[in-house]
Amino acid sequence: MNEKMDNQYGIDVSIILVNYNTTDLLVQAIKSVYQYSLGFSFEIIVVDNNSRENPQKALKDNFNDKIIFLPLSENIGFGRANNEGIKISRGRNIFLLNTDTYLLNNAIKILADYIDAHPKVGSCGGSLFSADLAPTYSYHRIPYGIWSYEISVVTLGLSRLLVKHPFYNTTEKPIRVGNVSGANMMIRHDILKEVGLFDPIFFMYCEEAELSWRIRKAGYYNVNVPQAKIVHLEGKSSQIIEKRKLMELDGRKKYYIKTRGMRYYLFANNLLLIGVNLRIFFYHLLGRKIDEERYQTIKRLVNKAYNL
Repeated sequence: MNEKMDNQYGIDVSIILVNYNTTDLLVQAIKSVYQYSLGFSFEIIVVDNNSRENPQKALKDNFNDKIIFLPLSENIGFGRANNEGIKISRGRNIFLLNTDTYLLNNAIKILADYIDAHPKVGSCGGSLFSADLAPTYSYHRIPYGIWSYEISVVTLGLSRLLVKHPFYNTTEKPIRVGNVSGANMMIRHDILKEVGLFDPIFFMYCEEAELSWRIRKAGYYNVNVPQAKIVHLEGKSSQIIEKRKLMELDGRKKYYIKTRGMRYYLFANNLLLIGVNLRIFFYHLLGRKIDEERYQTIKRLVNKAYNL
């Protein structure tokens, strides 16, 4: 969390992508950056988490020597890999972009202009869409916690009705949020010098929520800017992959314990188990089809997460 950096800003935006065996998606994402990004100076930094593929060759074949390529000797996770990119960056603003995304408009300039014009904004992100252009998760409207996750599970999603635009913005107006998605996160470089980089205890999941928590504690805002539009392919998938889900629960545990304490985490876990059981019960009661294997997998992983 307290890893430091010291550089002079020579350009408007440093665009950082962390790659791990997603070369084709990486190339597609960067092509969209060059297609739409006009009216500002930028550099593109690719941090590779020791991929089995050869992304450097693909980058050279497609973009000559325009890309700054930073290979790592091991997979150190999303947050720490971004930290390595940030340390060598020269941008006044840092834009973190997932490899499984592509721009639909001049989104990076829109976000950079917004954060430049609003000194109290520490981070901002755009509106994300699935491959068929349906709105998908772009932020947590309220800070990540039981109200934005576990209670929604317990109430079968009805609690979301109490919060306007809980995960994506259907208006054309920027709104303050708890945290934007780490798939497209514009951060003022000076803010990172003030609050620190991603906490290295997080391998994957919840690292952006924790950084956003520090940004809010320092007195700044996190904002969704809906005019910036980006496709996030992962938003289309609802498949439960056990290893990935376990990493998500591990990140959730570390986030809850760090920001709210052990009792809060244990309470949240109990809520989640209650919610999963309620869903199974009501689906059976109503005669609705249910992927019971999926929910049993979640229950098993939540129980396992107690021992992470």
